[in-house]
Amino acid sequence: MGTRPLLFIKTPPAFFKEIEKFDEVKLAILEQQDESLLISQENSPVLEDGEMRKRKERLLFLSNPFQQKAYQPLVFVVNDGRKIAGEVQEVNIETQEVMIRTTNDVVHPISISNLDDLLWRGRSFL
Repeated sequence: MGTRPLLFIKTPPAFFKEIEKFDEVKLAILEQQDESLLISQENSPVLEDGEMRKRKERLLFLSNPFQQKAYQPLVFVVNDGRKIAGEVQEVNIETQEVMIRTTNDVVHPISISNLDDLLWRGRSFL
């Protein structure tokens, strides 16, 4: 065997850029930004728990057009006892709501925290 490579991979060229050294002024500005970031993070609300994050990821996954068709029928079980059959039309992360569109094209906005379960073919999906 020679020194030739065994595998050729076509990739774009890679360029390396040298990092400039920071002077004292830039370093002081960065430290001030870090301190202000820490203060703003202390005042921000506590991060959501893993269960809520998992629900959001699953609902966002189901809001994609292909998954809307592939994962049917979905039954959303709300904590007030309602069962809504439909698909995820949209997930709004800011308001923590999911828009559920039924087969009759009726849209139900429901808070993600109010969903008890999501059933797909009789199995829990959340």
